Amino acid sequence: MKKLTRSPILQEIYHFLLEQQPTYGCPITSEVISQQLNLTPSYVREQMKWLIEERKIAVRRGRKEGTIL
Repeated sequence: MKKLTRSPILQEIYHFLLEQQPTYGCPITSEVISQQLNLTPSYVREQMKWLIEERKIAVRRGRKEGTIL
């Protein structure tokens, strides 16, 4: 796997997710991440695409959607 060198923001998002340890039963939304890092939710989702492609995270869609490790 490649290192997370795409952007410092991407690294901050990933480290925040590692600290929070989101699970399938309790995912974290992009809104929560954006509030914590002072970013917009859409920008967070755009940055997280790289983490999804590298299979570092997964996204759960639907009623209780969010990001999980």
